[in-house]
Amino acid sequence: MRNAGVGWAVFAVTLVMVGIAGLVCGDFVGVWDGVPKGTPGRAEWSVACALVSLACGAGLLWRRTALPAARVLLCILVVWALVFKGRFVLTQPLTEGTWQSLGENAVLVAGAWVLYAALAGDVDRRYAAFATGVRGVRIARVVYALAMVAFGLSRISSSPPRWSPSGCPGTSAGRTSPAPPISRRRWRC
Repeated sequence: MRNAGVGWAVFAVTLVMVGIAGLVCGDFVGVWDGVPKGTPGRAEWSVACALVSLACGAGLLWRRTALPAARVLLCILVVWALVFKGRFVLTQPLTEGTWQSLGENAVLVAGAWVLYAALAGDVDRRYAAFATGVRGVRIARVVYALAMVAFGLSRISSSPPRWSPSGCPGTSAGRTSPAPPISRRRWRC
């Protein structure tokens, strides 16, 4: 595989594990969540999402199937982010979980995009030039950076613990009561 590395393998194995977890649990796992409970065929959608994760993750592990797997994964993740994650950001922008969920999905979109941009063949470069090569990797970096903004908005919108007015456990800025002893050992800001 061109530009193969440890990150590539970790990404692929993580997708395989998400797929296995989805099949074992029989429900949406992690990034695939967001389908309303009353949606017709919800159980079938959860199995399909688990199979997509499993197949694309396994496909990324072999040179011959890595490009089609990256292409399919990128397309499905982008559509999923727009349909099932983005709509919550539009309807509930002040809810912490919506930004967190969109950020998680955007991180996977960025990872799939980097792989697709690195693996793109001549046909991909001809018909989707903006998404391949250096330009594609640059777009994936922007998507990743926006995912970090979504994570930050999620953190800002969540209320800080009552024992830590600064919002950062274990700090003394503005604290009126001492933090629980466990927070001093576990949290670092």
